[in-house]
Amino acid sequence: VSAFGFGGNNAHLIVEEHRPSASPRAPAARPPGREVAIVAIGAAVGRGRDRAEFEAALFSPERERARRADSIALPLAGTRFTPRDLDQALAQQTWLLAASREALSDLRAETGARAGVFVGMGCDP
Repeated sequence: VSAFGFGGNNAHLIVEEHRPSASPRAPAARPPGREVAIVAIGAAVGRGRDRAEFEAALFSPERERARRADSIALPLAGTRFTPRDLDQALAQQTWLLAASREALSDLRAETGARAGVFVGMGCDP
């Protein structure tokens, strides 16, 4: 539909044939002799600030229910975030950054090595 002239109106309709996408492929089989290695871990749970405190709480005979942290400290050096961005971040996002930094501080990956960082986090209560 077209109505040309001063203040004219235009309407266009494009029709396309639906072609369903191919079904998802099955994951590739793991080549023999290729294993996955977990080479670094960071943890921040409840009041535990790092992996060592998490491990101590996990295996302590006086296991205490996880409690909320009173504060979160994250050094700005190396974060690549401005203080303003961190000010707007949710507390759990900052906590996650702290745990990720702990894991990465232990990592000794070679340049060009195939590696990934996988982060897990529970839902907000």
